Amino acid sequence: MQTIGLSFSDAGITACLYDGDDQAIIPLGKDSVNSPGYAYLGDRGLKLGEQAIPFFKLSPARSTDRFWEQLSLRTSSLSAGKKNISNAHLAYLHLKYIWERITGVTDNVAAVGLSVPGVVLSNNAEMEDRLGLMLGITSDLGIPVSVLLPMEVAGLHFETDKEVLKSPVFYHLNINQYQTHFYRLAGDEEVSSRLADQIPNCGFHHILEGLHAKLSQRFLHETAFDISEDSEVEQEFFLKVRKLLLNPSSLGPREISISYGGQPRKMVIAQDTMEAAIQEWTERISEMVARNLRGDSAFSPRQPVILNLSGRAANLPGLAGQLARFSPYPISINRAEPGAAAAGAAYIASRFQPARDLQHTPIFSNFKRPLPVSKIENSEDEDSYLPPTHILLDSIAYPLDSSGIYKDEPVNGTTYLPSNIREAFHFPWEGKDLQVMPDTGIDLSINDSPARGILALKTGDRLAIVQQGRKFQLDLIHCSTPSHA
Repeated sequence: MQTIGLSFSDAGITACLYDGDDQAIIPLGKDSVNSPGYAYLGDRGLKLGEQAIPFFKLSPARSTDRFWEQLSLRTSSLSAGKKNISNAHLAYLHLKYIWERITGVTDNVAAVGLSVPGVVLSNNAEMEDRLGLMLGITSDLGIPVSVLLPMEVAGLHFETDKEVLKSPVFYHLNINQYQTHFYRLAGDEEVSSRLADQIPNCGFHHILEGLHAKLSQRFLHETAFDISEDSEVEQEFFLKVRKLLLNPSSLGPREISISYGGQPRKMVIAQDTMEAAIQEWTERISEMVARNLRGDSAFSPRQPVILNLSGRAANLPGLAGQLARFSPYPISINRAEPGAAAAGAAYIASRFQPARDLQHTPIFSNFKRPLPVSKIENSEDEDSYLPPTHILLDSIAYPLDSSGIYKDEPVNGTTYLPSNIREAFHFPWEGKDLQVMPDTGIDLSINDSPARGILALKTGDRLAIVQQGRKFQLDLIHCSTPSHA
C-alpha cells in the first residue's frame, strides 16, 4: 500500500511517498522539491508554483504569494477580465497542479496525510474555516485524506537525534511565508505541541525582500549599475537572490553575475554580507525565542534548550548564531531533515483509512516517544550536561575536536577562524569542560567578569576579548551533532 504525505505551508507544499518500507520525496518543481505558493495571471493564462516565480518582480500587480496564507472565499489580488479570483480558487488550482504531478509518479495512492502548521489546528474560528476549505478542496480533487497532523509533530516520526527524542521539553521554530511560528513541545510518554508565540509580518517573503533590497544597493555600489533600470534584469537578480537564500551551500562566498547591454557585471557575496543583510530579521526572531525561554521554568543554565529548526529557518544565514547569542540558556540546535513533516504525514496516513466524512477526519496530534524521557535536572548534575561542540564568533560556528579548535580546516569550505584568535588561544579539553589558555597581553572576561590564567569553560559561557584595541566575543554552544571526540 502506498501513502502520500503533504506538508502544507503558505510558503509552499512538499510531498512524500511511503510504501510501507521506504519513503521518497516527490519533486514538485524543476529546481526545488516543493511547490512554492506563488501565482501569476498573465495574458496567456495562470501560472502556479515554481512557474509563477519568474514573474513576481516583473509583473507584481499580476502576481501573488498570499493565497494560502489568506485562504478564504474572499477575492485575491488577481482578476481575469471583470471576474475576480478568490484565494480558495487559486489554492484549488495550485493543489490540482500538485496532485497531477503526484499521480504522474504513482497511481496507487491508498491514503493521504496532511501536515499543516499547528496553529491551523487550533480552536480558532478563522483557522477552522481555513481548515474546512482545505479539506473541501482535497475532497473536490478526489484526494483520499485519512489524517491531519501538526507539522512540528509530524517531523518527529523521522527524527534520529536522541537528545530531541528524550528531552521532556523542546521547541520548534518554523518560518512561513508571512509569519514566524514558535511551538513548545512537551510530554512524558507522548509529545504534544502548542503555539508559544508568533511574529506577524516576519516571514520568508519579508526576509527575501529585505535581502533583495540590500544586495541591490550593494550591487549598485560595486558595479555602478542600477538593476531597477530594467524590469527583466531586476527579476533575474531577484531569482538569483532567492536561490541564495534557499540554498544552504550559499553560506560561503557566492557570486551574482548580471549581463546587460553586452557587458557582464558581477558581485561576490561573502557569508558575513548575507548575515548582515538579514540581521534585522534574525535578531527579531531570536529576541522572540529568548523572551519565551526566559519565561519557561523547564530550563536551567545546566539544561540546554533543544530547538528544532524547520528547513527554511535552518538555511537562514546567521540565525543559528543569533539564537545562541540571545538565548538565556545554552542552546542545542537540531536542523530538521528536508521533507521530514511530509514523510511523517505519509507514515501516519498508512495507519488510517480515508475519512468518509470530512468533518470527522482524525487529527493525530501526539507523538509517542520511542525512548524514555530524560529528567530535567536543575542542579549541577554532570549527567544532564551537554558539553560545547562549537565556538561562535561573528555568527559563524567553528567546530571543536578532541584537542580544541580546528586550525587547518575551513568552515563552509572557505571561512577560517581568524588567525589572531587561532594564535592567541589554545582550547584543550579537561573532562567535559573546555579550557582556555590565552597568551599574555590579552584582556579577557568570561560572562562579564575579568579572568586570568587557565580557565574552565562550559556550554553557554561567553568570552569577551580585547586584543590590540579590537574587541571580539566568543560564545560556547552545543549543537546536536558533536564535533569533538
